[in-house]
Amino acid sequence: MSESDEENVDRFRSDLGEVAVTKNHVERRRSESDDWENIDKNFSEQKLVDYVSFDEIEDLEFEEGSIYPNIRIKTDGEWKRLFFHVGDQAYECFKTLRYRWSSYRQLY
Repeated sequence: MSESDEENVDRFRSDLGEVAVTKNHVERRRSESDDWENIDKNFSEQKLVDYVSFDEIEDLEFEEGSIYPNIRIKTDGEWKRLFFHVGDQAYECFKTLRYRWSSYRQLY
């Protein structure tokens, strides 16, 4: 990423790995948290998302969860999940993602 791109990144703390929202995509670098084992037991890898470009997103929803709140991201007609842990900055990330995605859609 160039220095100007780096300035346009919002980062959100998560026990499952930091999530970055840029001007054209969202990405997560997974941590070594044991919680991933529980998530993987309940959701296939195809239902999880760690990187998605804004041009692939069809819709966004926030799903409050008692342990794992998540942002639901619709791509190719399928809903995928970007999980957080309770106490993480999940809703703050969702608001920023929704705003940046809406702005992206208006420009492109």
